[in-house]
Amino acid sequence: MHRKSFYYHFKDKYDLVAWIFDNDTQIRLKDTKETDYEYRL
Repeated sequence: MHRKSFYYHFKDKYDLVAWIFDNDTQIRLKDTKETDYEYRL
């Protein structure tokens, strides 16, 4: 990825890390069933 295109999508490297964390969290939550969630509480 070129520097110009990186900064087009993200403000800085911390913004990229936040984006990765958010996307990973959303994917994992979609894979978790409601029954699994209720069971863990």
